[in-house]
Amino acid sequence: MNEQERRQWVGGALLQTIAQIYQSQQSTQVLDPNTIDAEWVSDWLGNDWGEYYQNSLSSVFSKPNQDLESDPTPNSKANSSAELWSIFSCISFNSSPKPPQIYQPACSFTPHGYALPYSKNSSTADEEVAEPPLISGQANEVSAWKWFQEDLKCIQDEVNLGSLLFFCKKYLWCVPVSESLPDVSVYEYARLKAARKFCEYRWGEERSQQAISDSEECYLLISGDLSGIQNYIYNIGHRGASKALKGRSFYLQQILESIAFSLLKALDLPETNLLFVSGGKFLLLAPNVQRILECDETQHALSGKLKDFRQDMNRRLFKAYESELSLILGWVSLSQKDLESSEGWLQKWQALVAHTTQQKYQKFIDQIEEPESSFFNKFGEWGDNLLCAATQRDLCQRNELAKVIPYKQKKSDPLFWEFDLGKKKVYLDAAQIPDDGLSVSSDIPYISAEQYNAQRFGFYLRHQQLRLYLIETTKLADGVTQNKAYRQFPIMDGNEQLWMDPRYSSKPSELPTLRNADQAILLNEADWGALKHVEKTAFCDFRFYGGDWLPSRNSSEEHSQTESIPLSYEEIAENAKGIPRLGVLRMDVDNLGLTFNQGLQEHFNLTRLVQLSSMLNFFFAGYLNRLKTYTWDVQAGILEPSEANNATDDESSSQKESNPQKSRSKETCALENALQIVYAGGDDLFIIGEWQVLPDVALWIREEFRRFTGNALTLSAGISLFPAKYPIYKAAEAAGEAEERAKQFRKQKDGICFLDTPMSWEDFAEIRDHKNQLYTAIHSDHVGRSLLQRLQQLHQDYETQVQHYQEAFLKESRQAAKQEETSRSDSLAKAKERAKYTRWRWMACYHLARMGKQYKKAGSYLKELAAQLSGTGSSTEQDLIALIHVSARWVELLTRSEVKESRDD
Repeated sequence: MNEQERRQWVGGALLQTIAQIYQSQQSTQVLDPNTIDAEWVSDWLGNDWGEYYQNSLSSVFSKPNQDLESDPTPNSKANSSAELWSIFSCISFNSSPKPPQIYQPACSFTPHGYALPYSKNSSTADEEVAEPPLISGQANEVSAWKWFQEDLKCIQDEVNLGSLLFFCKKYLWCVPVSESLPDVSVYEYARLKAARKFCEYRWGEERSQQAISDSEECYLLISGDLSGIQNYIYNIGHRGASKALKGRSFYLQQILESIAFSLLKALDLPETNLLFVSGGKFLLLAPNVQRILECDETQHALSGKLKDFRQDMNRRLFKAYESELSLILGWVSLSQKDLESSEGWLQKWQALVAHTTQQKYQKFIDQIEEPESSFFNKFGEWGDNLLCAATQRDLCQRNELAKVIPYKQKKSDPLFWEFDLGKKKVYLDAAQIPDDGLSVSSDIPYISAEQYNAQRFGFYLRHQQLRLYLIETTKLADGVTQNKAYRQFPIMDGNEQLWMDPRYSSKPSELPTLRNADQAILLNEADWGALKHVEKTAFCDFRFYGGDWLPSRNSSEEHSQTESIPLSYEEIAENAKGIPRLGVLRMDVDNLGLTFNQGLQEHFNLTRLVQLSSMLNFFFAGYLNRLKTYTWDVQAGILEPSEANNATDDESSSQKESNPQKSRSKETCALENALQIVYAGGDDLFIIGEWQVLPDVALWIREEFRRFTGNALTLSAGISLFPAKYPIYKAAEAAGEAEERAKQFRKQKDGICFLDTPMSWEDFAEIRDHKNQLYTAIHSDHVGRSLLQRLQQLHQDYETQVQHYQEAFLKESRQAAKQEETSRSDSLAKAKERAKYTRWRWMACYHLARMGKQYKKAGSYLKELAAQLSGTGSSTEQDLIALIHVSARWVELLTRSEVKESRDD
């Protein structure tokens, strides 16, 4: 079976399942699945699809519908207007109450068209969410089935598996399968069903048997992991990092996708069998046949095609990235019983995780065991070497570059010069060429081809409706002429290339036809017409990536690529309010491994696992792109476009009149020019930007995630501040350590660490309110800045007392021969309780009362603050004295530049 036949066969199986679900939902009685034939499909979707269905199944099944009779779909009807239960409604843990039932309204599966789930029985009015339109811009009464049907009818020459999956994903991702499967979408169910049927067919074909018992392990579940991806992204210098970080992040995700699709080809599998690919991981379903895999159960060694594939990919990764990246493959065999039983599936899933983990400890075994292995040899150049200014990796010998500098230099694009050394190329930012000419001096920042492509790609990624195409290098011979207008980027060692549209037009008619593409991918959009210029043989899809923009000059207006220049990190830091600093925000989902292992409980199966992974990835890689259109305000936080416009129109006149001479600059900013989503996907994110916007961004993300999951899952976050020229990997490590402190702060995690202080999200919201009150009081000259120092000193006095009492309690416990680890936790709680009533308490009352008399306008606020610090009226989980320094330090950093300006005056 060649690639075209394979795709057609699976397309028919997919169409059969979709048609069967549609038929059961539109009828008031249980129908015979054998009524679905080519004539029925023609009436439903048009003659082209009827012919496609007939051709795809007639050569394989004598009775093509009989094998689906055991499914729950035909015997379980669902109202066509029923809403999908959010997959997060199925998550619960034994130690916590089950989250409320939430429903996923039918809507557009795009970042800006998506509508958050809602509860029909919300206990509070402010949580009531109006049901949004079915598809963005369309009326409520129009069903997803109707739009799916009408769009497929419009397709003629693109009738294939790719187009069927494209529209199934676009419209049926939010339609439930049936009353018995209300939390499973038609899209996920149908494509997994087609993948299973293909595996069963191949398994039976090898054994010349048609019937498969429930206990026969005919499936193979394969997991892939690109190890080292995050460390590699962050290991970069500050020069050019604003462009290169984004490009590197996307590049490495594309490498993983390229590897996953290459594995599909190596195993002769259709695209439906790639169940999930994001966050540095992929999941694939294959037939458990001898020519794919042989297993030594004792050593868990891979052999056959999987071992060959892993060896080849790791060889290529090692050549391109040395020891920084490697491919990990894990696998487990499955039976039909395993897929249908939550207990059996859980055991298999845990076995897969254990096998993958074991492989991570042996990730270079393929290179070491190879005959004449060069693994332990020096990799790279010998002698007097020139290093990449961004990554500090060997570029070339200096004398090599000296030979080509006088006469072989050329501009590779408007921003870079290229130096061709034969087997490799070296690049230089055109803006860095000194007036006295070029040399091989170490002071000139030459960069590698990898870094050059990362910066270029990061630069181009900021454009909306971006189209990418993956082409094998071997297919370029007869298509390079037609494709020369497209930008191209090598993937890994160049065996595949990623092509990009030559200009950023939303009109496909303006684009030349692209030849020989294996995949055509539309990012963050689902407009089929945007891929009309691609040859029919390409597999078309749309997917999401977080951060489809770069902070740029004039980026809010219509400009050409040469006029809109990305801001450097130095420029972003200078634009920050208060202290000129950058910030790093890292967030991820708490207890995700436990969620996959236990959270779904009796609902645990492969379909729900894939749906859960896909929705989490959509939130991070897709939904967070809304931030691009939002605005930050120093007091209001994150504002949607309509709120930002109202805030501008209704700016408080009292604030203007309180001190008209005081500058209001930098109190608001557009987030698209204040932050950059470096990486977002899977279950975590990494954001760099102006430091002052990140606390509010973190709060916004947490609140949206809470609504997205119906409180079923939680997030933890860490924020670090650093100068613009501080090493990125150090800043990333600091934010990662802060995130870990937030997770360890309490048993349930669900917290944030900001300014070296971990706390719950609820306390953080309260501290933010205190920040706003302090900022208003100081910014309006209602109170002096000495209040900030006084609050920080009070906190320091409190911490000193806590430390003193804790040491005393520990000494007592050691004398009593108690276990120190246990007593340390108890002693800290006792020390905090004792320290609440020490010197700082009456000092706070004294100083705040004195300030209240000095600053009459702030008297009521200072009186209330003193009461809250004493434990009266405070709504924070921790004692307010343990957190108030965060608000004071926050305001101090926000107003740092104002102090400098007043001194200059």
